[in-house]
Amino acid sequence: MSRPHTRRVAALAVTLLALAFAPSAGAYVYWANTVPSTVGRATLNGTVQTQTMLGGNLIRAVALDSSYIYTANDASDTIQRANLDGTLANPNFIAVGGSPALRGVAVDASHVYWTDATAGNVGRANLDGTGSNTSFITGGTGTNGIAVDGSHIYWANETAGTIGRADLNGGSVNQSFITGASGPFGIAVDGSHLYWGNSASGTIGRADLNGGSVNQSFITGASTPRGVAVDGSFIYWANGGTGTIGRANIDGTSPNQSFVTGANAPFAVAVDSLPVGTIGPAGPQGATGATGTTGSIGATGVTGVAGPQGPQGATGQAGLAGATGAAGSAGQAGATGSNGVRGPRGPQGAEGPTGPRGPKGATGRNGLGATGPTGATGPAGTGAALQTGTFTRHAESKKNLSIQCPEAMPQALGGGGDVSGPNARLRRSVPLRGSELPAEPGESSSGWRVRGGGDITTISVYVICSQ
Repeated sequence: MSRPHTRRVAALAVTLLALAFAPSAGAYVYWANTVPSTVGRATLNGTVQTQTMLGGNLIRAVALDSSYIYTANDASDTIQRANLDGTLANPNFIAVGGSPALRGVAVDASHVYWTDATAGNVGRANLDGTGSNTSFITGGTGTNGIAVDGSHIYWANETAGTIGRADLNGGSVNQSFITGASGPFGIAVDGSHLYWGNSASGTIGRADLNGGSVNQSFITGASTPRGVAVDGSFIYWANGGTGTIGRANIDGTSPNQSFVTGANAPFAVAVDSLPVGTIGPAGPQGATGATGTTGSIGATGVTGVAGPQGPQGATGQAGLAGATGAAGSAGQAGATGSNGVRGPRGPQGAEGPTGPRGPKGATGRNGLGATGPTGATGPAGTGAALQTGTFTRHAESKKNLSIQCPEAMPQALGGGGDVSGPNARLRRSVPLRGSELPAEPGESSSGWRVRGGGDITTISVYVICSQ
């Protein structure tokens, strides 16, 4: 009498495995540029969509969940959160404080984690940004990248050349879980292995989840590899030396050191083709637990993968197709159809469902294709699309540097900067009007100013301007 039940469980296990490792529609690769400090994004075939999807103050790490993108902003000592398309950014989502050197950020279903290279600590806060604990795990040395799965937290100790591990509650800390790494920086985890970037030797390392079968040269030929990410099919890494994103098959074969080009000294990389990321490994465990309890856990893991991210990905794909071919569905707008050539701004069109921006979608210049359903109301709109541009300025041996938006784009939407030199530190990055970032929506400035301290060799500032 138990055979039909066994067959149903086996069929469910196969289905769950297929869902857990199938890339979702509209998935992207994200990376952190150094100067200007922005987040870039490309499709999973390596096509760059934008280098300035999201700004920040010295972004050093990027992480994703099914709804948001998180960045570690070293200059402002904060964790930033925004929608996956870069909208509704909150640069002060978590105010870490204490002058940390933020180098890594990770997220799971309950918490946000970050690393402080100066103190050697791992910090943690609730998923809504509350309950910040800057000393959740201590005792590291130059802690950089961080990753989390369903059982453990992992981090890279760059100074000691080790990979650390602890339980999810912060217990059973082992700062030398894996040894012999060469300046480890970024770290990633999937259902079978750990991966890390050996920045000093130009290789990607790999080990089993129990710390065995260590291979420090799993992939070779990288250029100062920093951030590392993994999905169900590929490994990605940020080549800080060449300004590219590398990619290889999950088994390390067919490495492509220039999978994405045009990045600016990228510090980190993330991929959202498996939105719930580390929960995926629980799927196979559920499949084998035909006794009931473990099987339920597996089903929950796959629901996370297919649920929140599935709708988001589907919208992204519709946007790309709509930009060129939606003229058929939007033909009622007639005269506005010719503006379809501005389709590349499609990702911003995702804001259309918020309401007030719906009429602007009619001009097609805000990526009407990306929000096809909103296009039907387009004929009522006449507003022009917002034009933006990023402008930079560099100087040597100066403590302060500012940049003014041009007359054609007088409104500053945001900005940032960086300094280099012995003991150099970016002390302040603010709009020209001298205050912090605008406290209320609609406030703006005409430029950006940065201030540095220490022995500064070079100081840079950039501003993102609009009409």
